Amino acid sequence: MVWKNSVLGDHIELLGGGTPSKSVEEYWNGNIPWASVKDLKNDHLKRTEDSITPEGVKFSATRVIPKGQLIIATRMAVGKVVITDIDVAINQDLKAIKCDDALDKKFLFYLLKSKGSYFEKISSGATVKGIKIEHIKKLKVTLPPLPIQKKIAAILDAADAYRQKTKALIEKYDELTQSLFLEMFGDPVKNPSNWKVSTLVSNCKNKNDIKCGPFGTQLSKSEYVQQGVPIWGIPQVNSSFEKKPTEFVTEEKAIELSAYSVKPYDIVMSRKGNVGKCALFSNLFENGILHSDVLRIRTDCNKVLPIFLVWQFRISRILQTQVSNVSNGAIMAGINVTKLKQVLAQVPPLELQKDFAERVISIEKQKKQTIAAIDKSEQLFQSLLQKAFKGELVN
Repeated sequence: MVWKNSVLGDHIELLGGGTPSKSVEEYWNGNIPWASVKDLKNDHLKRTEDSITPEGVKFSATRVIPKGQLIIATRMAVGKVVITDIDVAINQDLKAIKCDDALDKKFLFYLLKSKGSYFEKISSGATVKGIKIEHIKKLKVTLPPLPIQKKIAAILDAADAYRQKTKALIEKYDELTQSLFLEMFGDPVKNPSNWKVSTLVSNCKNKNDIKCGPFGTQLSKSEYVQQGVPIWGIPQVNSSFEKKPTEFVTEEKAIELSAYSVKPYDIVMSRKGNVGKCALFSNLFENGILHSDVLRIRTDCNKVLPIFLVWQFRISRILQTQVSNVSNGAIMAGINVTKLKQVLAQVPPLELQKDFAERVISIEKQKKQTIAAIDKSEQLFQSLLQKAFKGELVN
């Protein structure tokens, strides 16, 4: 069967969204799910963190997208595509995609997933990376007949189901650690054991142990090199450092920026985008430099163990609220490091923290074995994904 060369814009319509005014309370906390980039965590959008009212829809640029449609991010998580399992309103960083009858929706979903690196490459923006609608519409594609599109989508569905099954195991390990934390320390909001509470900075040896990455005047993109000392940023934090750095500086520049170093057992936290998300920098990783979009917390291990504090950040709603309260920004929220230093965390006895750490290390060993299986399933899926759109998957 003949595959036809085309451009995506011949077969799709892109619909934008918007954000109701945050200053009008009547627009928010209604019964209409409202999605932004932070909600695009999985391939299927099942729920959102925020919701709006019918008035919020009426008096803003947002629009409600019916379930079963595709949504793609054009800013921040550039090129991320999901399928809506719910009727959902969208913000201005997202675009809904309507297909014509010549294009299978699921086939397009996988086609766009295969173009992730392309979208990342063409994205631009001084503060927040983004792509234009025309980048999507002018994308050159080779389309097989509709029955072949459906067959390809079915094969990729099967491979993806295996991949998602192994990924679900990781969530189980994280749930186990969360249960362990609550069992040993109680709900941080209630603090039933009346643990000591102190500022983050008081649990560091030096006030500069809480520090954000270098800004443009200290490190510009023109100083990046192909290999050298890695720059650790948001993609690495979001993946718990499973994703390796793609940006580097020279040894000489790293020495100049030594005050912004990252070393084992530092907590690295996102300052922008997914604000407050954090991960522990392992001794298995190569020392490097902070990206300007992240910050580090280097604890005094005689006071607070970093692995305990990381899980407190992940579990404690009261700590998460404090982090949210010290974030600001007209366009995009960002953590104020000076204020972050005064955020209050609970500090149980060190021996109890050590007991927790030992148990978590045991759980993490099992988790790593599962991650190895995930890597294999991911390689299989990506191989099939690339073959699918070269005509190598089906005849």
